[in-house]
Amino acid sequence: MALQHSGLLVGLKITQWTARKLDRSTSFEVCDTKSADQGSASVHKRIIPAKYLKNVNQVVDKARAYHYANTLPWTHKGVDLLPSRNYMRYTQTMGELEDEFNAAADEFVTAYPTIIAQVENNLNGLYNAADYPTAEAIRKRFTMEFEMTPVPESGDFRVDIGKKELNRLKDKLADQLVAAEAAAQQDLYSRLYTALAKAVMTLKTPGKIFRNTLIFNIETIAEQVPRLNVAGDEALDDLADQILHYSKDTDIELLRGSKEKNNKYRETTAGGFEDYLNKVEAHYESTNAS
Repeated sequence: MALQHSGLLVGLKITQWTARKLDRSTSFEVCDTKSADQGSASVHKRIIPAKYLKNVNQVVDKARAYHYANTLPWTHKGVDLLPSRNYMRYTQTMGELEDEFNAAADEFVTAYPTIIAQVENNLNGLYNAADYPTAEAIRKRFTMEFEMTPVPESGDFRVDIGKKELNRLKDKLADQLVAAEAAAQQDLYSRLYTALAKAVMTLKTPGKIFRNTLIFNIETIAEQVPRLNVAGDEALDDLADQILHYSKDTDIELLRGSKEKNNKYRETTAGGFEDYLNKVEAHYESTNAS
């Protein structure tokens, strides 16, 4: 299936008020006190404590993490490839996160006048009423949106140029699309391979402490493979499904034990993950042998 028909390009755009301000007078004083040339140092002050923006920042972190986990890299910075298989889940979850972001921003803006009154005493000599925009202006600085565009067709050029140059551009774009699909698929393999390799290395080290995410990360990526598999590689989907079931059947608490029985289980589990690691590597090499 052509890449143009198996995915869309999506760009996640988030803006937020940083609540930081350049203090020119203090910057001047610092340079003057240190006998340094003006402009050698800049003092930025946080005019609103970070705790008041915590809820907004947490949603932003979740949105970015979800976006990158559920898309594949594209050739141009600022946009990523969203496989068609993952379209419905992505748009639903990102829509929910957008609503959550707006709710957190509204909550902050509602409390904004009260917050200013509270921080005025804390800043003392650094306080300057002119640093604080109106609540209405502040709200406009909080935006979250995801924009989607089709993957370009190699023959889609609407410019009046010479035939020779047009053919060159078509060939160049066609090559870029092939390279982009290969890079996207390689990234998918890399995510799965990296999670498996980390589990193998950790579990093969006797007594090495690990978190539940060591196994949960494998499950998460294995679940995502069918939705991100832009090449439609059914063998990879099947392999991911096997890895998913193996991970879910793993007893994490038993892996943490120090008794002989637990160590044996840890060794056996590591061996199982290593087998799948080798299968992922072998499948990748076989599909990229040409």
